[in-house]
Amino acid sequence: DIIAGRNHSLRVTMMRQNTTGTSCSAATDYSVSGVKAWLIRASGDPAGTAPNLINSSNASVSLPNAKPGANNVTLNFSSGVANFTLANSDVGKYAVNFADSSNSYASSEISGSSSTYVVRPFGFYIAVTSNPAASSDAGSVFTTAGTNFTVTVTAKAYAAADDANSDGLPDNHADTNAA
Repeated sequence: DIIAGRNHSLRVTMMRQNTTGTSCSAATDYSVSGVKAWLIRASGDPAGTAPNLINSSNASVSLPNAKPGANNVTLNFSSGVANFTLANSDVGKYAVNFADSSNSYASSEISGSSSTYVVRPFGFYIAVTSNPAASSDAGSVFTTAGTNFTVTVTAKAYAAADDANSDGLPDNHADTNAA
C-alpha cells in the first residue's frame, strides 16, 4: 500500500538461476553499485510528479519516465540485495525498472521491474460551502432537502500528525486541519 507523501522502504534483489536449473535465488556474489532506474507509467497513470529513489547514503534521484543512457542511481548491492526508499509526493500508477549495463556480472545487460505500484492519496478533505458545521440539533440549519449545495473534495498527501497509529489511514478528522 503506497501512499502519496509517505516514504516507503523497498528492496531490489538480483536473482539468478541455481546451478541445478530448477529454481532461482539471490545472486549472493552480485555487488554492483551503479545502475539505471526509471519509471514505466501504466495505463491510467495521471502523469503527476515522479517519485524520488533515495539510496542508503541518502542520495536522492527523481526517476525519469524513460530508460536513461547512463547509470543514474547508486545502489549498494550486498549479497545480491540493495535497499532503497521510494519517496512519493504525488499519486501514480507505475513500475520501477532497473538495469545493469556494466557487463561486469553477465555478458549482457541485466534488467528487471517491480510490480505495478498504485500510489494512492492519504485521504480526502471535504469542504461544504456555507456549512455552519452544527455539532448538535441546536446548531444552525445548513439547508433543506432538495436544495443544491457545493462540495469540494481535495486529495491529500500523507501527514504523520494525522496517522497516530501508523496504519496509513487518516485519524480523527473532526478538526479543520486540511493538511
